[in-house]
Amino acid sequence: MMSKGRRKRKEPGRRSRYSEIAIGITDLSREEWEKLQERSDDAAGGYDTYEDWLAEQRNVIRKLRALGAEPLKVPIQVDELEQWLAQENLPNTSESRARYVGLTVREIVRGREQR
Repeated sequence: MMSKGRRKRKEPGRRSRYSEIAIGITDLSREEWEKLQERSDDAAGGYDTYEDWLAEQRNVIRKLRALGAEPLKVPIQVDELEQWLAQENLPNTSESRARYVGLTVREIVRGREQR
């Protein structure tokens, strides 16, 4: 019997339910993060510094890996993001950026499947 608060250990060779889900994580250089801070409609997630944002990204990646997922880092170029946002008539908000990352992940996965 498992006690509350403890997770059942994954059996060797058994895949996590998250292992086949493609999860994208925004990857920004310091320069691109600063651009995003200046240009976004929502202060790009509310982090005061690039270091704070980067620490949170690393924390999210660590948590996803603990669940058995392997997140895909999606490098973001703010100029390209803004072109896509204009094309889609979307504001530069976290919701729109998440949509952009999701579509980019789909393209990456499709490219891998075609190999």
